[in-house]
Amino acid sequence: MVNRTRESVQLAVQRGDIPEPPHSYSLNTGRKKEHWWNEEALLGLLDYFASVHRGRPRRDGESTAWNLPTPRELRALIHDEDVLYVKNKDGQFVPTWRARE
Repeated sequence: MVNRTRESVQLAVQRGDIPEPPHSYSLNTGRKKEHWWNEEALLGLLDYFASVHRGRPRRDGESTAWNLPTPRELRALIHDEDVLYVKNKDGQFVPTWRARE
């Protein structure tokens, strides 16, 4: 949903960059199985990846977070809603808010 690999997300959780979401346990061994991501945790994950540079560090120290959805697009994915895109003067499609019918 946030256009990052599973390994990137797991590494961020292991390093403590984002709080670990709740997870399920195996009844036989008691080990952790899988995480359960809620909307709040996904939005926190999106905020984290928006503040981190993707790839090797840049020489100027800036961060470039590309290919990330906007918070509105992420909420639409979570709630299975539509996103309305409007074409601006530059010819780019920009996601906008749309009222529910």
